[in-house]
Amino acid sequence: MSAQVATTPVIVLVHSSSVGPSTWAAVAGELRSHGADVRVPSMLGFAEDGPPYARAYVNRAAAALASLPMDRSVLLVAHSNAGLFLPALAEALEPREVGLGLPALQRRIRIRGCESRRHRLAGRTPRR
Repeated sequence: MSAQVATTPVIVLVHSSSVGPSTWAAVAGELRSHGADVRVPSMLGFAEDGPPYARAYVNRAAAALASLPMDRSVLLVAHSNAGLFLPALAEALEPREVGLGLPALQRRIRIRGCESRRHRLAGRTPRR
């Protein structure tokens, strides 16, 4: 394993419960073309595991990611309502170091130009 791969996180693109992993195909391909280690676990069929459905979704994702090396950090990136599951999935991946990403929220805030709200979400005070 190269030093760069060992120091960069595994990027895990988590699809919404209402769509499949193909939602991330273009993004995963672009990231891989730049050398990123990208995983797109499939949670298709998670409802067949029965209720509680949120736990079934997280269990399916965690099982798909069980082979990730313990010494690699992980960046979980959510599509749509998958963001609801990221904290539980991060917990399931412990003791790995896990970061969470919610790109749709960040993009929406930038587009609206709500600087003060964006800074509040990031825990910073905007400059005047």
